[in-house]
Amino acid sequence: MPHAVNDTRVMWMRNQEFGGTVLTCFRRQMAESSDSSEDVPVDSNNNNHFMPFPTTMPIARMQIGEKPCLGMKFNSHEEAYDYYNSYALMMGFGIRKSSVNYSQKDKQVLNRKFVCDKEGYRSNKDKRDIGKNINHRRETRVGCKAMMRIKLMEDKTWQVIGFIEDHTNHMLSSPDKAKMHKSHQQFHRSKMCKKMIQCFQEEGITPSTISRVINATSGREDESVTPQQCIDYMKTQRHNNIGNECIFVIQHFQRKAANDADFYFALEVDCTGQMRSVFWADGKSRATYLKFNDVIVFDVTYKTNKFSLPFAPFTGVNHHRQSTLFGCALADEQEETFVWLFQEWLNCMHGIEPGAIITDQDRAMCNAIHKVFPNTRHHYCYWHLQRHIADHLHTLNSVYGEEFQKYWDLWCNSGNIENCNLHWLEMKEKFKIIEEEDG
Repeated sequence: MPHAVNDTRVMWMRNQEFGGTVLTCFRRQMAESSDSSEDVPVDSNNNNHFMPFPTTMPIARMQIGEKPCLGMKFNSHEEAYDYYNSYALMMGFGIRKSSVNYSQKDKQVLNRKFVCDKEGYRSNKDKRDIGKNINHRRETRVGCKAMMRIKLMEDKTWQVIGFIEDHTNHMLSSPDKAKMHKSHQQFHRSKMCKKMIQCFQEEGITPSTISRVINATSGREDESVTPQQCIDYMKTQRHNNIGNECIFVIQHFQRKAANDADFYFALEVDCTGQMRSVFWADGKSRATYLKFNDVIVFDVTYKTNKFSLPFAPFTGVNHHRQSTLFGCALADEQEETFVWLFQEWLNCMHGIEPGAIITDQDRAMCNAIHKVFPNTRHHYCYWHLQRHIADHLHTLNSVYGEEFQKYWDLWCNSGNIENCNLHWLEMKEKFKIIEEEDG
């Protein structure tokens, strides 16, 4: 009589032979109880035959990675998903969640279907793509039929009611590539990993550096976090924060103020409560302004943020001829916004006006400066003037001829204010230039 045990389990492994994937079944035998009266015969020829699973598999006796069978029960559909996913990892494929049916009374999930990630075919009938030249990603679905379906029973457990083992139209992945399927890349979706990515992002660390730090500290050799996964999570967070930017800005400034008693910030909102403008300055910048307030530069040419709000830094020069930052703002280019911003600047800087301010040739900004800083000398930025000359001088020469260049050179090289005004009047009269009242 051959040796018998009271339980027979089936384990599947993948072997690479003759260029293909061969599935080999071997028996894992476990003796769970010494007083069991059931004996299972074993083939004396040591063939790779195996006993079928019972129609109902108790939850306590399931082994992670074993092949599912009809009648298996789980405590939740998430547990069933994890079980099928672990089996898929050992076999060499990935899975995804497919169809789900809900109760019409209480919208409770009644049954779910988990399929191979190569199940079905991609639909190309998106109405948004009509008339557009769309470059689709590489097709990965080939109509595979492998799946597992579970159903909610009366005892609130989930039972396997359908299982197709065979895969069609594709080969299974090798062990080193199986973990690259999306369903097996779970660590970067965990709360711990997301928290680490968020913390590093707030410190200004790049995605590539974040991934290296997480991989070095996680201790997970079988699964690593890629820079692209970090970027995808950051994009998702920014998309989820749309509409709540004002709240996050206030929370950030409150944390700054908790560590810096002299930190100052102010926000302007519109009639709907949306953030319109914001100004802030830390304690070091405020103290520096009190010493070097003779000249400041206010520039609103930076528009690299997604809201198209100009980033406007207040800068100056210290006694080492180094640029120093006095404050920052995000604001639109309306006159009333500039008036609000300059008034907040005075409140922040203890009511001390700058001796001179250098800006571009924005009329709304000029009007606001004359209203809020009546005793401040206002100058135009030389760089902006040179840029405007480069943009328009060629056009003026083509319209008025080469003679215009001579008068232009005389005017630009005027040695004093009297000569400058004299040459300007000559140019206006010679070329019939009409000077606008607000220019």
